[in-house]
Amino acid sequence: MIDENDQIQLNFSRRLTRPVFSDLYPFRIYNSPLNYFTGNPYLTPAVTTALNLSWAHGPFNASFYIGRENDPLGRYPKYDPVTNILEYLGKNFDHRSFANLEISWPIEVTKWWRMSNTVGWYYTKEYIPYFEYNFAVPVRYLTLNGSQVFTLPGKLTLDLSYYYKSVNGNSLYTSRPNSNIDIGLQRNWWKGKLNSKLSVHDIFNSYKIIYIFREKQLINNTLSHWPGMRRVALTLSYNFGASTFKAKQQSRSEEEGRAM
Repeated sequence: MIDENDQIQLNFSRRLTRPVFSDLYPFRIYNSPLNYFTGNPYLTPAVTTALNLSWAHGPFNASFYIGRENDPLGRYPKYDPVTNILEYLGKNFDHRSFANLEISWPIEVTKWWRMSNTVGWYYTKEYIPYFEYNFAVPVRYLTLNGSQVFTLPGKLTLDLSYYYKSVNGNSLYTSRPNSNIDIGLQRNWWKGKLNSKLSVHDIFNSYKIIYIFREKQLINNTLSHWPGMRRVALTLSYNFGASTFKAKQQSRSEEEGRAM
């Protein structure tokens, strides 16, 4: 039963997604001598129509999102077997249908152990014309991200965060699963004025992006990228006191923001 602890929202939206500069840039951006990206100055904005239903009950939150995007922005590969040149060209695809369900809930297991998790289920189906072929492959995948926070003796706090994404992709490519785990240890000093934190990001060096073209008879193409997220960071911050300064707020349209 729905009571005063429940919040239900229903939102309808319709928005434009304009191409960014790198999408429109009409010159080549080389990844290697035989591999490059090319922008398309004739791209048009994509139009997304969506419906969002969310329900919150105390700390529990669920959100369902469904819609359709017309003229979505994307890139497709073009391979020349004579020169071995592979170029990625920008294009407005035909349309994309999508739906997703996200569920999140924070839990206080004990006074010294708190956790927060978000599980997502996603569905997308893009209609992509590729030369004389048409592809419309439905893609379903799951994501899990969250954190575990432990309050330790000696004013220490241990934070373990994680992310996982199952096999995904689009109508042209399939993408391998991805995951990473971060860990951080922090402590407050001098009555909370000084905060120190030691963090290790992607401790297993597992985050790597790999896309594989679905139809091998058309093009045997695998695109991989290692962003190098694994790193160690030491952060020190000091609080000098309460600030009474307030910056003047200036409203600015999205178009003005793009020009900055």
